[in-house]
Amino acid sequence: MCSKKQASAGSEKFSDFINGNAYYVDKTRFLRPVFADPGRIRLFTRPRRFG
Repeated sequence: MCSKKQASAGSEKFSDFINGNAYYVDKTRFLRPVFADPGRIRLFTRPRRFG
């Protein structure tokens, strides 16, 4: 029987995702368009009591 990957949460170590047979999604390439135009002003908000 094949094992299924887990949706892991709470770990910050890349090795935990790889060795733990969990998914890892790299969204770095989606940030390039955000910072491509340095002349634009952006506001990044966060939920209350977040971190």
